[in-house]
Parts: sequence; C-alpha cells; structure tokens
Amino acid sequence: MLFGKDGFRKKNNGKILIGYELTPDTAQISFMRIGDNQPYTFSTIAGKEEYDLPLSLYLRREDNLWLLGKDTLGKEGISPQDLVEELLEKAWQNQSLELYGQSYSYRALLALFIKKSLSLLSMEINLNQLAGIMFTVDSLDAHKIEALREMARYLGLTGVEILFMGKEESFFWYNLHTEQSLWKGEVMLYELEKTGLIRYRLFVNRNTTPLVTLVEKKEYPEWRSLTFDRVSAESRDEAFLSLCKQDFGNRNVTAVYLIGDGFDQDCYQESLRYLCQNRRVFRGNNLYSKGACQGLLQKLDPDKLGEAYVYLGEDKLLANVGMNLLRQGEESYLAVLNGGNSWYDCKKEWDIILEGSNQLIFRIIPLNGKTIREYTMELNGLAGMKKVYSRIHLSAWMNSPTQLQVRACDLGFGQFYPSTNRIWEETIEL
Repeated sequence: MLFGKDGFRKKNNGKILIGYELTPDTAQISFMRIGDNQPYTFSTIAGKEEYDLPLSLYLRREDNLWLLGKDTLGKEGISPQDLVEELLEKAWQNQSLELYGQSYSYRALLALFIKKSLSLLSMEINLNQLAGIMFTVDSLDAHKIEALREMARYLGLTGVEILFMGKEESFFWYNLHTEQSLWKGEVMLYELEKTGLIRYRLFVNRNTTPLVTLVEKKEYPEWRSLTFDRVSAESRDEAFLSLCKQDFGNRNVTAVYLIGDGFDQDCYQESLRYLCQNRRVFRGNNLYSKGACQGLLQKLDPDKLGEAYVYLGEDKLLANVGMNLLRQGEESYLAVLNGGNSWYDCKKEWDIILEGSNQLIFRIIPLNGKTIREYTMELNGLAGMKKVYSRIHLSAWMNSPTQLQVRACDLGFGQFYPSTNRIWEETIEL
C-alpha cells in the first residue's frame, strides 16, 4: 500500500502517477513523476498537442489480435463490423459483445483498451514504476462505480492504487494547483461538445475551516443546435456572449476555461473580448486528465494545500460520522467515516467492547453546519445485564452519498461469554 504520511514522497520519489480521462468517444492520459510539480499529457502525435485517443478497439481477424482503434484510422481493408465502439457506455450497462462465435464483456474490453493505451507510454515512462491511476469520468453513481471496479479487476495491476473521481473534482484539483490569483474569485469552465454546452462554476467558502470548495454544474442542451457549423459563427458568438453575461452577473469571476471541440473554431471574438476584461482566459482540452493526476497525489499524500481545502461535490459524504467511546478509562471520539471523502471510498471495520448495554450510538456531524444528531442502533437479543461484556465487530460503508450501512457481529468475550453468532444490520439515512 502507498498510503501513509511518513516520508511518502521521499520513499516513492520518481514513481509514476497517471490521470486517465474517459469519455464516451475518447480517452486521454496525463502522467507525472512523484517529485515533479506538474503532470504532462501524452500526445498521440509526437511534437503536437493531439491528446485524444478514439475509445475503440479493432479485432484483426487474420490473427485474432485486438488493436487500438486509432491504429486503423485511414487504413484500407478495415471492416466496420470489426471496429468495436461505445466501450464506455456499454460497460456502464454491463453488456456483452458477440463477435465471430466469441462473447466479450464490454468491461473486459474497456480494460483491454486501457492496457493497450497505457503501453503507448512505454517510450516515455517505465510502467514498472507505476504507483497509481486515477480515472475521471463525467459523473459517478453506484452502477458506474461497480463497472469501474470490475474493469480495474480485469486490469490486474497488482501493487497499483486505482481510484475514481468525477470531472467536477478533477476541475477542483487542477484549479487548486494553478496560481492562487486565478481563483481569488470564482472560476468558470465552459465545455462545448456535440452533445451541448456545460458550465461548471467553482467557488470557495472562505469562512470555513478547512475551506469548503463547491462546483456547480449547469447544462445547456439547446446548444446542440448552435454548434459545429449548424448556424453562422456570428450567431454562435452572439449567443455565447449573451449566456456569459447572464452567468457572470455581478459575480467576481477571475478565470475562465474554454474546453471542447466546439471552441476550436475562431468564431467567438466578441465573447473573448468580454471574457478577457480583468480576467484570465484559457483554452485547452487536457484539464481533466491533469486534474485527475494531481488529485491522485493528494489522495495518496495530502500536502498543506490539499489539507486546507475540502471539495464537496454530489459524490461526497457531507457529514462526519463517529462514536463517543471510552479509551483507557477516558472518553474519546472515534472517527468512523470522514466527511468530504467520496462516498464509494468510505468504509471502516473495527472492534468495540460493550459493557451491560445493547446499544451503538453514532454521532452524525453535518459539514454544512446543520444540527448535530445521534442515531441509536439496538442490538436486540444481545445480553444487557450488568457486568456482561460483549466484543462487537463493526463494519460501516456507504451505499450512496446519503445512506450509511452498518453491520454488527457478536464475537462474545472469550470463554466467559460465548458468541451468540448474531449479526445485526441497519441502514442509516444521513
């Protein structure tokens, strides 16, 4: 395991961390060596900023060999029926592919694509030094987490930490590692693709400790009819300028990012003039993979900057969960699950000893300042007589951002109080 603060960066100096962005159509890879300040993004063409890999595989029938879809672009004799696309969407749906009498899981095919794409980096990095990968996708829910975890098992990368985050959090980590003057106020990110326009607004509540950072997402599906030469450049520029003015209002926006294929065309001249008034404006399309890379390092070993800020997104646990217990005769607080962590990463196992009681009391402390409350879990059937001891093994994990699952198992107390082998389980709404 890489976790642990004592000399982490010194111990793992030079090892490789990868940020990997997955979209329905493309993939992108950024990487950094522990000890470096900034990640680099892998380009599919040396010397150019061509970062996107088509998310597809091709089955070469003559030798039954799978190739990356990019290796077939522009080549003759390529059979469309042997080109496998929609890897991500069908992996989410847990579908299988039937091809020439063989059945292939799309989650296994997605893992195969990732293995082959990572091999492209072998000219630049030593993959034997790979320490961790952070995958970032558009959004995360229970089904997607299940798919990604299964895909990770297919990868079979022993000794490599594999984690996941949403694009909003990647934006947060990328932003955190830019000049602080850029996010002195609010930060806007506009992503314009064929599916429409999405706006992310990042802002910091500077009245909390640690500083709470939020990213608000807003979609503009009507922009599907305004992009990619369907209307004139002047009309698009006028529509985007109007939208920006409405979004900004009286807000103190200090930086703006424009990403996606829709901004590759030079048709937003008036909009750019407005955006550049007392603001910094950036174009590019490797923000998410770089942010995933930087976020991975912070997850493995948070530094002072990472500890000073907490990102609270839709996939985050928004409360601290703990218990008040006696340790060596003194009352103390046991942190069970920490707010601000991704709900799907929140889990803990521990043992406690109950004396003359059959109750477990959990303390729920919301991060948004709402009222602290307690939840009592009754272990019905457990002996509760005075001086009767029971050792209880507890497991806690999150089923969703707001649903805590707790399981308790009676281990007894040696030869004096044999285990009843009882198991209790409850769901707690936070």
